[in-house]
Amino acid sequence: MGPNKDLFTKASLEKLSTPEQLDIMMEVTKPMGWISLMTTGFLLLMAILWGIFGSIPIRVDGKGILIIGGSLIDVEAGSAGRIREIMVKPGDLLKAGDTIATIGQSKLMEDIDNEVAALEDLRTKAVRDTANESESQKLTLEALDKEEKSLKDQIKASATQVQSLQRQLATARSAFSQGLSTQSTVVAAEAQVNQAINAGKALQTRLQNIPTDRAKAAQLSQAAAGTRDNAIAEAERRIATLRKQLVSSSTIVSTHDGRIVEMTVVRGELVGPQTKVVSLEPQGAKLTGVIYISSGEGKKAGSEMEVRISPSTVKAEEYGFMKGTVRSVSTYPATPEGVLRTLRNESLAKELTGGSAPLEVVVDLTEAKNASGYAWSSPQGPPVGIFGGTMCTASIIIDEKRPISYVIPLVKEKLGL
Repeated sequence: MGPNKDLFTKASLEKLSTPEQLDIMMEVTKPMGWISLMTTGFLLLMAILWGIFGSIPIRVDGKGILIIGGSLIDVEAGSAGRIREIMVKPGDLLKAGDTIATIGQSKLMEDIDNEVAALEDLRTKAVRDTANESESQKLTLEALDKEEKSLKDQIKASATQVQSLQRQLATARSAFSQGLSTQSTVVAAEAQVNQAINAGKALQTRLQNIPTDRAKAAQLSQAAAGTRDNAIAEAERRIATLRKQLVSSSTIVSTHDGRIVEMTVVRGELVGPQTKVVSLEPQGAKLTGVIYISSGEGKKAGSEMEVRISPSTVKAEEYGFMKGTVRSVSTYPATPEGVLRTLRNESLAKELTGGSAPLEVVVDLTEAKNASGYAWSSPQGPPVGIFGGTMCTASIIIDEKRPISYVIPLVKEKLGL
């Protein structure tokens, strides 16, 4: 047993010391393996460096709208009526004074028609009255002329009569002095002379009043003509006022320069005073973001914080986000009335607030020289403009943390530290 064991051990040792496969090449690691190992190591190194020196943004998300000038402007109807024609459409640029729509004013037009008919009656009556008064004045003047001629004849006859009566009075006095006549005869003769003189004076007075009567006749005619002219002028003024009122009340005009964001009426719709017709974004003002965030998280937001805005009209995965900074954060939660004053759209206000009372954040967008006019996270941004009224989502960067700060607590928890 012992010798056999020694022989086996010796044979085994000899076999081991004499290789039988000297022609077979030893296998070494392939190049691809080294590349994979190096890539994995590099990525691991980058991950460690990013974990130490990189940062993860802490953000507060919200949604809102891009508007020009910070709020929209409503153009309202100035009077009640039915919309007859609409001259504009959303997107149109308007100047102050441009016509937006016309309103039917049947009652006002009826009043104008009645006033015009009354004016025509006044003019017809004026022509008739003028003709009648002209004829009347002609007859009056002719009568005065005849009376004047008659008075002159009567005055001449009266003077002759006075002279005759004065001679008779002289004869009566001479006879009385000679005792040939009585005192009563002299008195009667004196009375006749005085009566004739007074009658002559009355004729002279009446003759002197003839020019005054002519002037009065002309004045009466002029006064009547003036009354008629005043009545006609007053009627014309009423018509002019009504027509001016018709123009102002039947035409809705833009009160500002701006672009139409929304039309809120349609043709045939009945509107009243102060009914909103269109919403305008002011022309020339900068694009501003109005973002609504929950009141709980919104308290963390502050001015000058970075904001990333994604308009609904642009693919974020292709062009990234718009850059901006917080201008202001409302101190108190926004009320539905306050949001409505800014957006001028009740349904939109409800959509953005979600029925809650969020905080309103106003964002200034960073300008840049590109197609949109604003800075983007991508090099050039989209090749199109961004206009007011565009819905958007937004993220406000309230803080940044190193990735390793999230790992350390987990490691400590696992190690029980």
